Amino acid sequence: MKKVLGLVAAGLIFTVPFAKAEGNPFIGVDAGVSKIKVDVNSDSKDSGNKEAFAVKAGYATDSYRIYGTFSLNNTEPDMVSYIEANFDGYISGWKISPLVGFGVGYLFADGKFLDNTSIEADISDFMYSVKAGVIYRGKQVDLEIGYKYAFLQGEDEDKNIDGNNLSFIYAGINYKF
Repeated sequence: MKKVLGLVAAGLIFTVPFAKAEGNPFIGVDAGVSKIKVDVNSDSKDSGNKEAFAVKAGYATDSYRIYGTFSLNNTEPDMVSYIEANFDGYISGWKISPLVGFGVGYLFADGKFLDNTSIEADISDFMYSVKAGVIYRGKQVDLEIGYKYAFLQGEDEDKNIDGNNLSFIYAGINYKF
């Protein structure tokens, strides 16, 4: 719980300097395919390609946005989720623009989420991500497609399992107020 509260505090500190910029609050959703990779006794295993969904809310200007994300990855039988504070930048004045970003968050991954194994793992811990894509910025609605790559920090020492990475290919829509 301390880690989650620390993440929320870090997100607030991160966003305060940008609070006076001209822009709009926004909400959005992303949907796509996600995969989690871990190392088990130095052997790479993954969750397989699974559907993933994310909701986000934040503040967007003409050249960047700051926001929080909650994501749910369907890695049956157990779910994997994360919360994340994000910063994305794009080119001011362009309707269609490259999109780059980074984030810091907390991954909740506990249970059987690896494909074709009976391995239970708990690799819940902090994660750091980078993102690239393309965004179409409309007056009220933005559309985006992209790829996110997250570096996982968690490990399950009892089972010699180290978190490796999480990848997410997605399409998203955002509504600006």
